[in-house]
Amino acid sequence: MDKIPENVNTFLDECANEIGRYETEGFAIQTFGELENVESPIEALFLIAFKYLSHLNTTYIGIDRIYIHNEKPYFRSLDIVAQYKINNYRCDFCVRYIDEYSETDRFAIVECDSQQWHERTEKERRYEKRRDRYLQSEGYKVFRFTGLEINENPINCAKEILSYITNIEINELIINPNFE
Repeated sequence: MDKIPENVNTFLDECANEIGRYETEGFAIQTFGELENVESPIEALFLIAFKYLSHLNTTYIGIDRIYIHNEKPYFRSLDIVAQYKINNYRCDFCVRYIDEYSETDRFAIVECDSQQWHERTEKERRYEKRRDRYLQSEGYKVFRFTGLEINENPINCAKEILSYITNIEINELIINPNFE
């Protein structure tokens, strides 16, 4: 077709708008459900930012898809779990990326540290440091963001985690320029 008729263009726009509305509602409902597991506003901001970036970059990263290579199926997945328990410790988030093809299974622990909850006393500081050493000895990479960092730009914090976990350069991630 050399030229797309007006009625076809109109119908395409209507369908695209409806898909966009459906995607928006689905994202909001799913993310809202996951917010029940977080304990603070900065954790909520981080979770929303990470879900947003993951959603935008799903096709680029190839998440939750089954691929065939040399007649062998493999998949990629990306998960974020709030209030993740590792032995006696509870972490704000555990992020996991699995790529069967490249045999990648990478974890990251994300801590959202507001002054209200973290390192208020010497005893609490010792606990946090001991906990971080334990998590690192178990093979976890621990990322700590201050409440101010998250409040000022939750997208940048989420970009750092998504870049690390998928091994994609930060500047290669898809993002709305208004968030830069």
